[in-house]
Amino acid sequence: MRLRSVLAALALLGCGSGPTCGEGTELDEARNECVRIPDDEAVPPPVEPLPVGEATPEVDLRITLQADGSYLLGTEPLEPETLRGRVGRRVAAANDPVEAVLVTPDGIGHDRVVDALDLLRGAGVARIALQTAAPEAR
Repeated sequence: MRLRSVLAALALLGCGSGPTCGEGTELDEARNECVRIPDDEAVPPPVEPLPVGEATPEVDLRITLQADGSYLLGTEPLEPETLRGRVGRRVAAANDPVEAVLVTPDGIGHDRVVDALDLLRGAGVARIALQTAAPEAR
């Protein structure tokens, strides 16, 4: 009878029901243990939108996502890995946080836009604005 009381008390306290995971970890239910969340799965800080109706301000980088998967840095065509390196070097050399405008033409899928945002964030760009085709151009 005493063992049953102890088990009931532990159940009420949440003890014995599995590990309690700390910050930066999550419960792997299949193995019933806490596992570290990889850094590459961490949620990046949100991208601050530009106020609606304002003109695009002067920015450090203007990147255009091309339909063929390449990018334009200004007017120079670059493959994704070359762009990542070039942007990363520019960020490392800058005294202030680097800002960019990502130009996305009509017909580019959301997954491609997210990949481009991830590439720029991974290279260290602090703020990214999205520019799409003007409504009258559609």
